[in-house]
Amino acid sequence: MFNLHNEDVSKLRFGNLEVAYKFYCWFAKMNGFAVRKGQDVRNKDGVLVQKTFVCNLEGYRKDRRDLTEVTRKRGPKHETRCGCSARLRVHIDIISGLWYITIFSFEHNHYMLTEKHCGLLAAHRKLTKSDQIQIKNYGQAGIKVAQMIGAFANAAGGYDKVGFLKKDLHNQIQRQRKETSSDAKGAVKYLLGLRTKDPLMCPFVVFSGVNHHNQTIIFATAAVSNEVEGTYVWLLEQFLLAMKGKAPVSVITDGDVAMRNAIRRVCPNSYHRLCAWHLLRNAMSNIGNLEFIPYLKKCMLGDNDVWKFEKLWNEMIDKFGLQDNSWIKELYQKKKMWSTAHIRGHFFAGIRTTSRCEAFHSHMGQFVHSKMNMTDFVKQFNRCVCYFRFREVEADFHSQYGNAVLQTPLRSLERSASKQFTHEIFCLVRSVLKKVSLISLCDTQEMASFSIYSVTKYQDEGHVCRVSHSPSNNEFKCSCLRMESIGIPCEHIVAIMVYLDTVEFPTNLVLNRWSKFAKDSIRGNVNDGSHYWDSHLVARHANLVHLSKEVSDLAYKDVDDYKNYLDYLTNEITRLKSKYVGDNGPVNLNGPVEVDNILNPSCARSKGGGPSSNNTTAGRSRRPGTCGGCSQVGHNIRSCPNLAEDGEFPAASSVQSMSVRLSGNNYEGYVNTR
Repeated sequence: MFNLHNEDVSKLRFGNLEVAYKFYCWFAKMNGFAVRKGQDVRNKDGVLVQKTFVCNLEGYRKDRRDLTEVTRKRGPKHETRCGCSARLRVHIDIISGLWYITIFSFEHNHYMLTEKHCGLLAAHRKLTKSDQIQIKNYGQAGIKVAQMIGAFANAAGGYDKVGFLKKDLHNQIQRQRKETSSDAKGAVKYLLGLRTKDPLMCPFVVFSGVNHHNQTIIFATAAVSNEVEGTYVWLLEQFLLAMKGKAPVSVITDGDVAMRNAIRRVCPNSYHRLCAWHLLRNAMSNIGNLEFIPYLKKCMLGDNDVWKFEKLWNEMIDKFGLQDNSWIKELYQKKKMWSTAHIRGHFFAGIRTTSRCEAFHSHMGQFVHSKMNMTDFVKQFNRCVCYFRFREVEADFHSQYGNAVLQTPLRSLERSASKQFTHEIFCLVRSVLKKVSLISLCDTQEMASFSIYSVTKYQDEGHVCRVSHSPSNNEFKCSCLRMESIGIPCEHIVAIMVYLDTVEFPTNLVLNRWSKFAKDSIRGNVNDGSHYWDSHLVARHANLVHLSKEVSDLAYKDVDDYKNYLDYLTNEITRLKSKYVGDNGPVNLNGPVEVDNILNPSCARSKGGGPSSNNTTAGRSRRPGTCGGCSQVGHNIRSCPNLAEDGEFPAASSVQSMSVRLSGNNYEGYVNTR
């Protein structure tokens, strides 16, 4: 933390209020808070003589919940005002005209943000004039917001160095649209997505999952030339090697047989689940009855016990007469790969389909297109992954900054959950807290070391769940196994916690992967990864970028200034590059890495895209070329024997054509009369 002593501060003088405000903003950013402009004091002539700048958490939010609970559609924002008393007050010296500091208080009563999160505060996010011009130019070119923020990040050296967020860019675009009479004429439609059947794009395999904010993250990727079992086996072996032998706990894929066999061979202990969406789509094509789908959904996704699943399945088979249907028989044999009743207890984080992967493919379509070569594709894909990683930084900021507004009667438990879970997971836990009123206790059994509580849901007395509680370690377990399946305590457990007058969530009900502190155990071990943050380097880089933008804004207007700065910067770049050439630095900062024995991948299509280009002529001969004059094969128009001496062809009615087919070493032909 960057501190200033009172004796040092008392010596500071500012030429105007703007300089004083920028100084305090700079100081605030270095120390983890933001600044707001406070009260003005004017003399009897109305001249401003005193100004106070306060911490952005000064004061308290007005309580308007009674007015907004009914009309407000979105939930209230976090409460951030906590009555902080930190401030900087300046007063003008009438004689010199300079502003000097009279009060400098650094007594904050709240958590100070780290520098990477402090930069996300609204007071520290600024769009310069050059940024606004660039946004307008991007909009006129039809570039979408995702590409705009990526371009700014590429120019600044990373998303963390841009200086503003994606929503600030949206707000600026909205302001620019209001300034003009119509924005429809200048809009350019952007090419949407990738072509699903492009023969020039290799199949791209993505290993994706979820982080502690329930956001999609990418573990690994690979471009493969085919999608056979042997390729998937090699790919999974390389994935385990990169993960230092740690296999995934659970895997969700479509019904591809080669992929399923590879998972069984390489990751036998991983629980493999089939995508529910693909199964329902296949059911429609194999059964062809719309009334069948709701029954299958109830069997597949319903919160049922095994005995109830068997009952629903048999009722469905009898209703639609599917006793002899081969697809239904095969589907039933794989029930442990898709039935919630059989999968219950295995952790899948609430994921039942591959829709997250499909959504990632859709988002990736904003960065890549079908005409890219392999090198450009990898670069753009890396940009996409970098953006996904920056979303995690944003989510960390929103989870740490401010306190959630309590909305349930169980205020103690809700406050405890807000302090332990990330914001996204806390919203899911809060929805569970709201369901507790529907749960009632119907029986209690006292054992030697634990107690068993039987609970039922309102108007569902036939379904009884049993919650066990061990007072020695304050451990809760429920027969619904939702905690083991999703990692979030169910309403049955919470109801017993309320019955026992528990005020905080026990540690065994807060999975580390869903908590705000999920990355604390690895933060110090990954020095050069996404967790590493050198505030001094970031500050220096941001300062140079800002100065470079200001020079560009001023120097391009005059030809002489432009030439002078162009020569100066060119010489400086040459000097800096030569400075880092040595034993401890790269020989060429921008030079490519030389590699040998790397060949271009063969063209291939992913499954479902039709036959590959290598098999398009399999089983049938290629159509031979014909003469442009007589339409016969075996020659062209220059060597055509039917060409007359005067260069004219005979009448079309008397021309004969011969089709020739190559068979072995002999030519076989037949004659057709036109």
